[in-house]
Formats: sequence, C-alpha cells, structure tokens
Amino acid sequence: MRTPFPENNRVWARVYLPRATKRVPTVLVLPILAARNTWVEERFCRLFARAGLAAVLLELPYQFHRRPDPWGLGEGRVGVHSGAVFLSRDPEVLARNFRQAVSDAVQAAERLQALDFVQKDALGVLGISLGAMVGAAAFKKTPALRAGVFLLGGADFPRWVYESKMTAFHAARSGWTQAQLRRIWEDVDPLYLKDVEGVRSVLLVNARWDRIVPAKNARALKKAFPFSRQVWVPFGHYSSAVHLIWLPDYVLRYFERHLKP
Repeated sequence: MRTPFPENNRVWARVYLPRATKRVPTVLVLPILAARNTWVEERFCRLFARAGLAAVLLELPYQFHRRPDPWGLGEGRVGVHSGAVFLSRDPEVLARNFRQAVSDAVQAAERLQALDFVQKDALGVLGISLGAMVGAAAFKKTPALRAGVFLLGGADFPRWVYESKMTAFHAARSGWTQAQLRRIWEDVDPLYLKDVEGVRSVLLVNARWDRIVPAKNARALKKAFPFSRQVWVPFGHYSSAVHLIWLPDYVLRYFERHLKP
C-alpha cells in the first residue's frame, strides 16, 4: 500500500539471530504502535535469540524510520512522534492505517520463508497491544504462521473504537455508527475474518482492568480464536508492564513448545 508520505512507504525490520548456523524457528514481532522506543519488544527478541530462535521486529506504519518528516528535519527529528500519525482521529483513516499494517505483516511473514535462516514450517508471530490486534488479523490471513501470541490485544474493532479510552472521544465526535464502522473494518477485524485451515495454536494474554483494550474486546478476540488459550492478569494496560518480570520466559516456552521439533 502507498501513502502520501515517502518515509512510510519503506518497511523496516530488525533481525535478531541466534548463534546457530542452521535454519531456526522464527518469530515475527509486531510492536506497540505508539511507543517511542522498542525496549519492551527487545526483551522478547533478545531472549528468543539467546534460546535459539530468530526474531524479526517489524516497524509498523508511521513508526520510527517510517515517521513522516514534513519539515525536513532529517535523522533524529523530533517533530512527529513514532506512531502518532497512525492513531488518526478519523475512524476511516485509522482503519486504512490498520489495513496497511496488516498488509505489511502478511508480506513480512510470506517473505521470511525465503530467507536462509528461517525454518519454513516453524514461523510464529508475537503482537503487543495494538500490535496484537494487527497480528491477530495477519495470523488469520497467513497460513505460514503456525503459532501466535497476542498480548493485550482485542477484536471487534467498531466496538473498540467507541469504547477504548484511546479513541472513544474522537469516535463519538466523528458521527460514525458502529454499523458503518463494521463495513470499513471487516476486512481487518479478526472477529469477522475466516481462519485459514491447518493445525495452529494461539495464546492470548489480557489485563483485567484494561481501559485501552477493554475486556469486551479481549473476549471478542477469544471468540475469533475459539481454540486459543486466554490468560487474564491483574492491572491495566500500561501497569501490566510489571508482568515483564515473568512474561518473556512464559512466551518463549510457548513458542518452543509449538515451533521447535
């Protein structure tokens, strides 16, 4: 997909490789969309590499290298924060940005299979926060992805737009109804996408008091993946960072169980 911003039309990824010289299980990592750095994702990526898995951290639309540079500030610019353009106040534009993010993730998963370090039948995806919502949609569209872990994600995007603390105010002012939103979101909403065939596994981790991705949306994601395991943890969306004490090891063991021979 092309956008008016040249910076956003090139997709960047960082690759974390283990010391092994053979093909290894690989995890595509989709980050928090509006974060200013990747310290959360790197905790997972570096752990995966140390354990013998490769990790590919994909920069999603309008993140990091893909931030627009309207004032020509160049490298190190501070005029536009990472991910700020993605979270549009217009639900239709937000849906289009999600569509591009899902397209990028699907393309990345398909292209990874051609790389010489990737074990083709052992490809997984890890998505965090809004990255989990993108990852869940990409998982439904990509047969090559054998295992998915979605942290603090959700489905039923029309309801999410109206009930999330992040978007509710702007959605109400836009005048869009949930029925209208469903029409423009249905091709990227995990709740309405048909799953591809094959034996696959999904782990969902959600926060009980999350106001960014409310419990209703978390349960909708479980409905989208009825075969998944859903774990509920205490705290809210941002305060759930305390679970990084144990969560990376838990996720690593999950991928080892479902991707390694």
